[in-house]
Amino acid sequence: MKTFLLLTSVLILTASVAAAGTYNFVSPEALKQSLEEKESLLLLDIQVEKEYAQHHLEGAVATYAYPVKSDRDRAKLKPLLTRIKADQTPVVVICPRGGGGAKRTNKLDQNLS
Repeated sequence: MKTFLLLTSVLILTASVAAAGTYNFVSPEALKQSLEEKESLLLLDIQVEKEYAQHHLEGAVATYAYPVKSDRDRAKLKPLLTRIKADQTPVVVICPRGGGGAKRTNKLDQNLS
Protein backbone atom coordinates (compact mmCIF):
# COMPACT_ATOMS: atom_id res chain seq x y z
CA MET A 1 0.00 0.00 0.00
CA LYS A 2 1.32 3.42 -0.93
CA THR A 3 0.11 4.95 2.34
CA PHE A 4 2.50 2.82 4.38
CA LEU A 5 5.46 4.11 2.43
CA LEU A 6 4.50 7.65 3.37
CA LEU A 7 4.41 6.99 7.11
CA THR A 8 7.73 7.55 8.77
CA SER A 9 6.86 6.69 12.32
CA VAL A 10 4.12 5.14 14.33
CA LEU A 11 3.96 4.22 17.94
CA ILE A 12 1.54 2.23 19.98
CA LEU A 13 0.22 3.38 23.33
CA THR A 14 -2.24 1.64 25.55
CA ALA A 15 -4.73 3.63 27.55
CA SER A 16 -3.55 2.10 30.80
CA VAL A 17 0.04 3.20 30.26
CA ALA A 18 -0.45 6.42 28.31
CA ALA A 19 -0.07 8.51 31.43
CA ALA A 20 3.19 6.77 32.25
CA GLY A 21 4.58 7.55 28.82
CA THR A 22 5.14 3.94 27.80
CA TYR A 23 5.19 3.38 24.09
CA ASN A 24 6.62 1.14 21.40
CA PHE A 25 7.70 2.23 17.97
CA VAL A 26 6.39 -0.04 15.25
CA SER A 27 7.30 -0.19 11.61
CA PRO A 28 4.76 0.61 8.92
CA GLU A 29 5.02 -3.05 7.90
CA ALA A 30 4.10 -4.22 11.42
CA LEU A 31 1.15 -1.84 11.47
CA LYS A 32 0.06 -3.10 8.08
CA GLN A 33 0.12 -6.65 9.41
CA SER A 34 -1.93 -5.65 12.47
CA LEU A 35 -4.50 -3.99 10.23
CA GLU A 36 -4.64 -6.99 7.90
CA GLU A 37 -5.20 -9.23 10.92
CA LYS A 38 -8.02 -6.87 11.94
CA GLU A 39 -6.55 -6.19 15.38
CA SER A 40 -8.56 -3.70 17.40
CA LEU A 41 -6.63 -0.40 17.25
CA LEU A 42 -7.43 3.28 17.62
CA LEU A 43 -5.52 5.04 14.83
CA LEU A 44 -4.69 8.55 16.00
CA ASP A 45 -3.28 10.52 13.05
CA ILE A 46 -1.49 13.73 14.00
CA GLN A 47 -0.63 14.87 10.46
CA VAL A 48 -1.53 18.42 9.48
CA GLU A 49 -4.79 18.77 7.57
CA LYS A 50 -3.23 19.09 4.10
CA GLU A 51 -1.10 15.96 4.54
CA TYR A 52 -4.00 14.00 6.04
CA ALA A 53 -6.11 14.89 3.00
CA GLN A 54 -3.34 13.65 0.70
CA HIS A 55 -2.74 10.33 2.46
CA HIS A 56 -4.04 8.61 5.56
CA LEU A 57 -5.06 5.20 6.73
CA GLU A 58 -8.69 4.24 6.44
CA GLY A 59 -10.38 4.61 9.81
CA ALA A 60 -7.72 6.93 11.23
CA VAL A 61 -8.96 9.73 13.47
CA ALA A 62 -7.72 13.04 12.11
CA THR A 63 -6.41 15.37 14.82
CA TYR A 64 -4.25 17.80 12.82
CA ALA A 65 -2.18 18.13 16.01
CA TYR A 66 1.32 17.92 14.50
CA PRO A 67 3.87 18.92 15.79
CA VAL A 68 2.21 18.63 19.24
CA LYS A 69 4.42 21.39 20.66
CA SER A 70 2.00 24.14 21.55
CA ASP A 71 -1.04 24.30 23.80
CA ARG A 72 -3.09 24.77 20.63
CA ASP A 73 -1.71 21.51 19.17
CA ARG A 74 -2.34 19.59 22.40
CA ALA A 75 -5.89 20.97 22.59
CA LYS A 76 -6.62 19.17 19.33
CA LEU A 77 -6.02 15.87 21.12
CA LYS A 78 -8.04 16.66 24.23
CA PRO A 79 -11.44 15.55 22.83
CA LEU A 80 -10.00 12.06 22.36
CA LEU A 81 -8.69 11.68 25.91
CA THR A 82 -12.01 10.46 27.31
CA ARG A 83 -12.33 7.91 24.52
CA ILE A 84 -8.78 6.70 25.09
CA LYS A 85 -9.25 6.42 28.86
CA ALA A 86 -12.56 4.57 28.52
CA ASP A 87 -11.16 1.90 26.24
CA GLN A 88 -8.22 -0.45 26.61
CA THR A 89 -7.74 -0.58 22.84
CA PRO A 90 -4.14 0.14 21.88
CA VAL A 91 -3.70 3.61 20.42
CA VAL A 92 -1.54 3.94 17.33
CA VAL A 93 -0.16 7.45 16.89
CA ILE A 94 0.70 8.09 13.28
CA CYS A 95 3.38 10.73 12.97
CA PRO A 96 4.24 12.30 9.61
CA ARG A 97 7.93 12.84 10.35
CA GLY A 98 10.57 11.09 12.41
CA GLY A 99 8.50 10.48 15.51
CA GLY A 100 9.00 13.67 17.52
CA GLY A 101 5.31 14.49 17.42
CA ALA A 102 4.43 10.95 18.38
CA LYS A 103 6.84 11.09 21.32
CA ARG A 104 5.25 14.35 22.48
CA THR A 105 1.84 12.63 22.33
CA ASN A 106 2.98 9.75 24.53
CA LYS A 107 2.02 11.31 27.88
CA LEU A 108 -1.53 12.18 26.99
CA ASP A 109 -2.75 12.80 30.53
CA GLN A 110 0.13 15.15 31.30
CA ASN A 111 0.00 16.89 27.92
CA LEU A 112 -3.75 17.42 27.96
CA SER A 113 -4.54 18.14 31.58
